[in-house]
Amino acid sequence: MLCSGKTAAYGQLCQLFDAETQNGSDMSLYNKLLEAAIDSIARTFQKRAAAGLQSSRDFVIPNEQEQARETADFELITWLVIKAQ
Repeated sequence: MLCSGKTAAYGQLCQLFDAETQNGSDMSLYNKLLEAAIDSIARTFQKRAAAGLQSSRDFVIPNEQEQARETADFELITWLVIKAQ
């Protein structure tokens, strides 16, 4: 495991990330990636709901509050950036 037994962050990786994001003030690249992931989750949710409607008369569409649709429906609790060598 990458972080197993580690007590501190990898300094060089943190410096690289800070340089690429202007010390976290420009997170536009990572925001775009996050939005793409959330869009994919929402599309998958919609496809499963449509499939459920077609497969069973007992299927119940989840309440609107339970449906994932946009970035605001999620809470980011942590992040991991994976970089190619």
